[in-house]
Amino acid sequence: MKLIEFEGKELFKSVGIPVPEGIAATQGCDFSGVAPAVVKPQILSGKRGKAGAIHFCDTNESANEAVNSLIGSYVLGEKVTKVLVEKKLEIKAEYYFCITYDTYPRAPVVIVCGEGGMEIEEVKKHSPQKVVSFIIDPIKGLMPEQAKDVLIKAGFNHRTTKLIKLSEILVNLWKCFEKYDCKV
Repeated sequence: MKLIEFEGKELFKSVGIPVPEGIAATQGCDFSGVAPAVVKPQILSGKRGKAGAIHFCDTNESANEAVNSLIGSYVLGEKVTKVLVEKKLEIKAEYYFCITYDTYPRAPVVIVCGEGGMEIEEVKKHSPQKVVSFIIDPIKGLMPEQAKDVLIKAGFNHRTTKLIKLSEILVNLWKCFEKYDCKV
């Protein structure tokens, strides 16, 4: 299963995972009232930010310019036919949550790191103890207590309401994985 960002975010929304307000659009759309915004090309390649293809726009005019400059261009060898225009958020922290299928135990595995974002491979290489994984029983699924335990092992404070919200997101990520058969 290969999804571009806006498609994945639609799946997340369907299971209760919060995502920023946004719209997937093509050239010619009216973006008045969206600023400040982030404009991102919708392609399958990663590293869009490093390629200079993600635009942070403080005005509606600059958002429109970014959309028009990206549509029809090539980013990392892929033609951009759609962009995601999202409300720009103030980022306080980034975390990495992933559920993947591991062929060795023949089961889903949740991976969590308190230092998220785009450089998870670097974190794993230099500080492997910060990246925590847990094999999920495919019959029982990821239980809330297991989600909390994984988060605590990854360094999240066990005495905060943030832990409860993050464990809910992690359990909902499992629901998304299971509902949409994401191991394909």
